Amino acid sequence: MKTFTKKNLEALRARNTKTLHHIHKLKESSIFFFSIAFAIIALTLFFHTFPKADGYKEVKQEIVDTNYELTKLKDNKIAVKNEAEKAEEVYNSLVGGVEENLAKILPPEESIGELTRFLEGYAVRFDQEDNPLKVNNISYGKAQLSPNKEYYVLPVKMNIVAGAKNFSNFLDLINRSGSIDEKDFFQGEPVRLMTIERINISAPIGEEEVDDVYSFNVEINTFYKPRSNKTSNEK
Repeated sequence: MKTFTKKNLEALRARNTKTLHHIHKLKESSIFFFSIAFAIIALTLFFHTFPKADGYKEVKQEIVDTNYELTKLKDNKIAVKNEAEKAEEVYNSLVGGVEENLAKILPPEESIGELTRFLEGYAVRFDQEDNPLKVNNISYGKAQLSPNKEYYVLPVKMNIVAGAKNFSNFLDLINRSGSIDEKDFFQGEPVRLMTIERINISAPIGEEEVDDVYSFNVEINTFYKPRSNKTSNEK
């Protein structure tokens, strides 16, 4: 067995101390390099990720803003649709009302019975003892197709016994006939289109003469549409 002397032990100790010193240095160096590497990696991640994080925030905000705008557009679309539907309802109502009134002021047929009832009803409505209005002897002539073949002209003759004021109101009624303006309606209905063609005036015949009451022989024209549109295309 090899015997270690004191000198040999000191030499071995010195060598071990040196080795431990190198190991310690190496350990310190490793920690340093690892620290540097970690710092570099951390800085790289920071500078690489931080701008992207801002970008992510911006994109996220853009998504939120876009979603808000889409919601507004949807709401606006619904509102516009509702307004359009309301406008369409009003339009249809107006068109329907106009078409209905046009059919009354220019009917699709002679409607002699309705016109007779209207004239007699008007007279009854305003006939008064001190201001009479009586429509008598209503007669109808033969209807003639207009030159443009778009309507018929129906002549009507009648005798009217009326006070000056009532007869003036009757003439005003004829003048406003054919209007689709409600202010020109009679009892809430449009008046069939009529025109005055001739008026003859004579004093009333009777045992007692009444002041401001006259007999009028009146000729008017009223109008109606042909039953078929074919007549409007004939030459």
